[in-house]
Amino acid sequence: MPRFIILIAIVVLVVAGWSAAWFYGAGEIRRQVSNQLLASQSFPEKLSCKQLDVAGFPFRYDIACTDAQLITGDVSLSVPRILATILVYRPTHALIFATGPATYRDAFSGSARKLRWQNLRASVRTNGWALARISLEGDNLELIDTLVGEKPVASANRVELHILDNPDEYDAEGKRAQLNIYSRVESAQVPEFDINNAEITLEGVIESLPDDVRLFSAQNIARNWYDTESGVQIIAFKGKDEQSGFEFNGRISATEQARLTGEFGLQTQNIADRLSDFVDPVALQIMFGFKDESGSYNQSFSVRHGVIMAGNVPVATLPPLR
Repeated sequence: MPRFIILIAIVVLVVAGWSAAWFYGAGEIRRQVSNQLLASQSFPEKLSCKQLDVAGFPFRYDIACTDAQLITGDVSLSVPRILATILVYRPTHALIFATGPATYRDAFSGSARKLRWQNLRASVRTNGWALARISLEGDNLELIDTLVGEKPVASANRVELHILDNPDEYDAEGKRAQLNIYSRVESAQVPEFDINNAEITLEGVIESLPDDVRLFSAQNIARNWYDTESGVQIIAFKGKDEQSGFEFNGRISATEQARLTGEFGLQTQNIADRLSDFVDPVALQIMFGFKDESGSYNQSFSVRHGVIMAGNVPVATLPPLR
């Protein structure tokens, strides 16, 4: 009998200790998130939650933000509910779900849009402070202009984005990591431009990133790129619909002054011709280059100390990575 009582006492103590630890953790999560939301009010990008809840006892933390809103200048973005789920025994992996529709408003221009979806979810996983994976997946997305009634702007059956750590390219001496990027858009429609059943894919690599996400900053990344002569490589960014297609590739790095520098190539089929009724011919030539014997257009782009060149024509200037 005493042994049974001792066992019961141990179980009670364990349950009580676990419960106390969970509720303490929930309180800390609420406090930290609330502090971050309050601190954002001092920055141009202001975040807010009408209601913040932490649930999921005893094995999860379900952090729910109801009526989430981001305001920057005249622009506001609102989402009815965002839920982040973290397992107590796996705190480096978070699942995030969003309930739509999201609404976008620009008080200056008066534009108003709404984004609907069937499923929209994200996953973030780290190995300690090293980023291991970020994934974003959405099904049946539809962008609607709501300024006057509801007018379809664009839609897609599926959208995916995956950012993955590549352990084979880890630089242990310099503590630098490489991330591989893959993204896909399926069955996209843009009625205004007569784009139907478009498929878009992106494959790329981000090199020489700090292996600690706390050190992620434009300045640190630019310094790494300059020191290692590395940067971002776009292996293949391509898309096609029922009438046209494009393919874009190249790489970009940084100078000692943290200015971007790089080379890119763009090949298109039937895009310039479809835009000829809307865009000035000179602008089309600068953007897409000249048509070759096969009917494709080819243009080379370069970035020199932050200046974007289309062929030999400067078209834009980018600020330094600071």
